[in-house]
Amino acid sequence: MDINLVQEELMKRYLYLYDNKELILALCINYGIRENYYKERIKKKNELKKRLRKQLKNSKTKLDQTMDDYEMYHLLLSTAEDEKNLKEPKPYLYAKVSDDIVNAYEEFLFTDYNIEDTTLYKHIEALKNNPSLFESVQVTINELETRRKQNQHLKKIPTLTVWNILTYVNNKNRDNKAVLDALEKYYNIDRYMLTGVD
Repeated sequence: MDINLVQEELMKRYLYLYDNKELILALCINYGIRENYYKERIKKKNELKKRLRKQLKNSKTKLDQTMDDYEMYHLLLSTAEDEKNLKEPKPYLYAKVSDDIVNAYEEFLFTDYNIEDTTLYKHIEALKNNPSLFESVQVTINELETRRKQNQHLKKIPTLTVWNILTYVNNKNRDNKAVLDALEKYYNIDRYMLTGVD
């Protein structure tokens, strides 16, 4: 195959991923509860509350010398928020997803089939053509983005990127040099799109 045709096909596939990355990565969003995380936070806050009560009981000082009213109120409020989070599942972009999803990504990236004949393309186009399903997926995507914007560490990091799609394939093929070399071509295009540097 002519190198120009290969590069053209590579770019065509990359652009499809780029234009549809949210819908493609919606396959990797699932609802869950970070149970251990919230239980540990609640435990630490309860220990802190006990320690504060003990200090106050054994001390003649007032509360504002150990912890001001605002801090105590915030501690109690955040504990209630953590308890609420233990009961309400939230959307997460899962690091580990089914092999079927990653296989669809691989087929799309590396097959000799036309894009239109790949499983991923057919799924995404069917999703776009089903208004109720499309709206449901958009709600899930929006919930994920909203949740991440509330996290001070994650709010500036883009959530749904082509890089993430490539990383799912990379993680499955860590020992496959041929796949990793082919993926590097897609990573290079994505680097260029992000930085403008070739």
